[in-house]
Amino acid sequence: MRKGKQILWLAVYGVGGSLVVVFQRYLTFHFDNLTQNAYRFLAGSAALFLLAHHFFRAELVRLLKDRRQILRIFGSALLLTAPTFLIVEGIARTTAALAGLLHTMAIPLTLLLALALFPDERNLGQPGFFLAGTLAALAGTVGLTLSGGSLAFQRSIGNLYVLAATLVGVACGLIIKRLVRDTQPVCLGAFTCGFVGLLFLAVLAVQGRMTAFLGAGFLPVTVLFFSGVYGMLIGVGLAYTLIRKAGLITVRLTDLAMPVFTALFGFLLFGERLARTQMLYGGLVLGGCLMVLLNRPHR
Repeated sequence: MRKGKQILWLAVYGVGGSLVVVFQRYLTFHFDNLTQNAYRFLAGSAALFLLAHHFFRAELVRLLKDRRQILRIFGSALLLTAPTFLIVEGIARTTAALAGLLHTMAIPLTLLLALALFPDERNLGQPGFFLAGTLAALAGTVGLTLSGGSLAFQRSIGNLYVLAATLVGVACGLIIKRLVRDTQPVCLGAFTCGFVGLLFLAVLAVQGRMTAFLGAGFLPVTVLFFSGVYGMLIGVGLAYTLIRKAGLITVRLTDLAMPVFTALFGFLLFGERLARTQMLYGGLVLGGCLMVLLNRPHR
């Protein structure tokens, strides 16, 4: 993938991914977290399977015959469900600012582990530019987090939940990096989303709430399924493809820019207030990410 095309797709991923949060904000008024995840993942999985069947049929058939790889994907999907529950429980028991800070601190850990475990991630371009850009993006993200609320460093079970979710999320990213080397990314995403959605659906079935979402009305249900298709195409299909083409480090640094675009969409669509300090920190995040992306050689 050429460098210019790579940066374009990373921009689509960063800006497009931030819109997913806008959809989720709307959905929280109509559905609980479990219902959202079950049907969003299943809708996204169906879209990815259709895409894989149309464009990557040979790879899809090959994967269907590889039972060992299917089991690995199921294991990764099982692991992916944990952070969702943990982060929701954690935010309910601690401050949003501290939860955001702990989550942000996963990025340096991901970078270090990716550099240690995957030789193809070590092609950083000029190390000085990479380090400066990474530190600028992290500093801007921490600044955005702290400007959104006060930190409370008291002992809290919520802090442990968020920390556990963060560490499991780091492990998931590394596992996906390993799986995507041997599996076509869209096919991998289709199975992963399908397994995750079915796991959440099983919990809803045990609780007797599989069809309760239909009472929300036509528009919320439509947005629920549309956001699943859109969100998984961007957040899984495109993300996995970029992890394979551009590298895990590049994608995780692009993730740092998403809250900036989310805040911008919140300002444009919902009239949410943007403080001057938030705009400055947002500019620091975007500048740092751009410095890293322009510096890294294309793969």
